Amino acid sequence: MAEPNHPAHVTVTLAGSRSHGINRATDRAVLGRRIAAADEDAVDMYRLVIPGAGDPADGAISTDSPLGQAALGARSGTRIEYQTPGGARTVTVTAVTGDEAPF
Repeated sequence: MAEPNHPAHVTVTLAGSRSHGINRATDRAVLGRRIAAADEDAVDMYRLVIPGAGDPADGAISTDSPLGQAALGARSGTRIEYQTPGGARTVTVTAVTGDEAPF
């Protein structure tokens, strides 16, 4: 872990408590969280994972995939549009749940 005075270290303070570099926002899609993405046909659940670890069939989408990039920072109710090899897609994030990645 980076030292507190190292320029790469980020400290987030919420309600007077100190967090050591982990984003604890509960309503945004970040690495390690799960999202529910709904289109006109279905609702799919995905966990946002690091680049190279994505496996959509297993419910894991990489943050460098088109959907993963578009979903980062989204909140429940956010409509996102992204490009796939098959064309443009639009989904609505209906839920953001789970914990951030433990790093």
